[in-house]
Amino acid sequence: TIIQIPVDQLHDSPFNPREVYHEVDDQEMIADIKQHGRVLQPLKVRPRLNPLFKDDPDGATGFEVVFGHRRKRNGIAAGLATLPCMIETMDDATARRMQISENLSRKDVHPMEEAKGFQALIDSDNETADTIAEKFGKSRSYVYGRLKLLDACPEIRKACLAGEIGSDLGERIARL
Repeated sequence: TIIQIPVDQLHDSPFNPREVYHEVDDQEMIADIKQHGRVLQPLKVRPRLNPLFKDDPDGATGFEVVFGHRRKRNGIAAGLATLPCMIETMDDATARRMQISENLSRKDVHPMEEAKGFQALIDSDNETADTIAEKFGKSRSYVYGRLKLLDACPEIRKACLAGEIGSDLGERIARL
């Protein structure tokens, strides 16, 4: 079921590995939202019953966006007061897996963001690179290569995220 939820009740997930958004794509989406008067594809959210939010001033009410962060940001920028959402109750591990799966299907996800998502599964959900490769239909070398990016020094990771160097070069440097 898709319901409209006020934007002030929608909160970004602390697990979302995406950091890089493309302004050109955002401007196109904002224009599309304004043209249609709504966001066409619903966001996936879960009730905020997570202890990570216990220090929030709003008392952890509302919903955590599992995926659809970009649609949320651009819907707000387009002036919408509510956004279409599908609510699903899920634990943190399921939310992380869904976010990674959603992001892997996108063309514009940065390899460093994939790496952070994979590492979160390893750190929090006792996954291994091999089980991640199997679950997401990637080769072992693909997952290990992404994880190797996280071994690069902060300057190399920053240059990679900024597009100053490619992820392949970042991975090679990290191996050194």
